[in-house]
Amino acid sequence: MASLLEKCKTIGELVDFQSKKYGDKPFFIVPETGRLVTFRQVGECINRITDSLRQQGIGKGDKVSIIMPNIPEYAYIFFGAMKMGAVANPINTHLQAPELQYILEHAEGKIVVTTPDFMPLLEEVWQLRGKTLPVAILNEGDEDLHLQQAKPGTPSSPVQVSPDDEAELLYTTGTTGRPKGVLLTHSNLLYEAQFIIDGHSLTENDRCLCLLPFFHINAQLVNLVSGLLAGSSIVLPHRFSA
Repeated sequence: MASLLEKCKTIGELVDFQSKKYGDKPFFIVPETGRLVTFRQVGECINRITDSLRQQGIGKGDKVSIIMPNIPEYAYIFFGAMKMGAVANPINTHLQAPELQYILEHAEGKIVVTTPDFMPLLEEVWQLRGKTLPVAILNEGDEDLHLQQAKPGTPSSPVQVSPDDEAELLYTTGTTGRPKGVLLTHSNLLYEAQFIIDGHSLTENDRCLCLLPFFHINAQLVNLVSGLLAGSSIVLPHRFSA
């Protein structure tokens, strides 16, 4: 695994390498519908998302706020933002409008990517803020993956992404006050994933069940990044039910 991290020092490099290596092997398995999304499809969709974000004027270091349920498309925008040098900003989908308003203000997000179900919540946020942000709708199973409802900006140019560049901005639960932003680099994510793989002896032959929301660091590291790094498959139920 260490040798792979010598070849792939950023999330984008890992996406490209693994999508070619594993090709038609399933990366996501959705048990309710039987939907399979292969490594190749994930790589292609991520590339299309990066192109869409650039057309919206999103560039290096810009925050891309994500408010979405656990669907394969979450990974496209999560990894896609990182690949193009932007910063993924996953947000807790259970927040109320005032809490969401605070995070969007503090993160200084440039765009919100969401699904139609969360549009009423965002409308509440816009009323509180007195202003809006560009919003892109990404539907489950959307083959085109065009970001909708976002006003085109001046397209940004491709940039060089380094291991020490910021990849993700997470917010803590804020048990004693406001949520606090935590920045993670590409190296942070990749090496944490390697520790998880080593600790659990995760291999390309394994399937990992994802029961936690993708906005949580556990699901991101244990499932998304570790799965990509190990070449394993992720079983992704829409929602866990005991």
